[in-house]
Amino acid sequence: MKDKALRMAAAVADDEAQHRGHEYVCVEHLLYGLLDDDYGREILVRCGADLEHLRHNLEEFFKELPVVKRPGHMPQRTVGLERVLARAYLHV
Repeated sequence: MKDKALRMAAAVADDEAQHRGHEYVCVEHLLYGLLDDDYGREILVRCGADLEHLRHNLEEFFKELPVVKRPGHMPQRTVGLERVLARAYLHV
């Protein structure tokens, strides 16, 4: 994955968490964003993922996350997401 693609995937994760009103941006938001990326989908399919089942499970997971009701709230990235991104940047 190229550096630009990685930055875009991280931005999509941030946007997804903010759109849903979540308090935190987690690895699941990043995975959800990859479902809408051609390269991400290709990798997931080659790993044997059922994309529709994965999307459904992530949607169910997101329903369980706390929602922040403050206007303009910016979700914080979790330590786990920061570690995943740091390792991915090292590989790039």
